[in-house]
Amino acid sequence: MNLRYVADTAANQGNEPVYTREEAIQHFKDTANISTLPFIYLSAGVTNEAFLETLALAGEAGVPFSGVLCGRATWQDGIKVYGQSGPEGVRSWLKEEGVRRMTELGCVLQKAAIPWWDFYGGKENIQIID
Repeated sequence: MNLRYVADTAANQGNEPVYTREEAIQHFKDTANISTLPFIYLSAGVTNEAFLETLALAGEAGVPFSGVLCGRATWQDGIKVYGQSGPEGVRSWLKEEGVRRMTELGCVLQKAAIPWWDFYGGKENIQIID
């Protein structure tokens, strides 16, 4: 779900909305209900802020996702820093902005994501095959 086209989201920034916030939440729910396996969300290269907002909306929808893969969303702004300031500049960016982004992502995941084994009703319901 690209929140740039969802009404009443920070990512929308005046774009013509395709979905209301309520419709987007229902799409999150409908898609999650189709899954028969644990799943994660990919950032698809949106901004860090848009990705965090997307995860929060998925959490608001009660979607049982189990994590993320978000390289571009989290780190893409470091490329410009590297180009302008070189290795030392990007190291400084990583120590400050990179840590802030990872901390914020962790907070969003702690509120919204569930362990993958919860998808199966808990660890005790997982059959381990030797």
